[in-house]
Amino acid sequence: CGYLKNTRNAAMSQAEVMRSFVSHNQQEVMLNSDNYYWNSVTKKEMSNLRIIYRDAIGEFLKVIQDRVDEEVVGMNELYQAKVRYNEAEYEVIRTNKDFMVSIMELNRMVGLPVNTPPYVADSLLIVEWATVENNLAVKALQQRPEIGLLENKISMNEYNEKITASQYNPKFGVGVGGNFGAPSPGLSSDPAFNYNLQAKLAIPIFYWGKRKEEVFATRQVTEVSKLEMEQ
Repeated sequence: CGYLKNTRNAAMSQAEVMRSFVSHNQQEVMLNSDNYYWNSVTKKEMSNLRIIYRDAIGEFLKVIQDRVDEEVVGMNELYQAKVRYNEAEYEVIRTNKDFMVSIMELNRMVGLPVNTPPYVADSLLIVEWATVENNLAVKALQQRPEIGLLENKISMNEYNEKITASQYNPKFGVGVGGNFGAPSPGLSSDPAFNYNLQAKLAIPIFYWGKRKEEVFATRQVTEVSKLEMEQ
């Protein structure tokens, strides 16, 4: 009875482990999608800042060009301004390319065609970040799927300990059988159905310490799971 009961409970705990594992994978996908999204937002903001910087250098270049035309400054300053503008233009192209690549990665992560137009926030500065709560640690212990996975794993291992130990307990079984033929019940010569009742009792005598070693081994598996839980 104990063997069957613990085997059933261990199977139920194993099913809960798999449910927690599925939940864990779902949260991993959500976390990775979130990372890809905010990476795209960052790339977009950097690209926008590079455009603003390039345009500012362009205005500065116009001023230098006017002063060269008026012979107030020499060509050397104009060449330096053009170099800075070209560098700024290069950075605009580079950051825009990084932004588009990040959008492709985001689209691939969420299952959209990679060329889907980007719809992400324009800046990190406009995000209304959630306020920090005092009970986040308690909520994490209640909600994180890793915690539930390890709890069910510990429970499953504890049932496995009991299953291992129960294999060496005395076993009693009963059964009913029979056969059709003669002589029939009452030693009649006419064929009839003969019933019989069977009972069997198996008592382990000595296993040379095998039970102790196997139970100890399964108990160590449980201890490892508990240490993982503490970590």
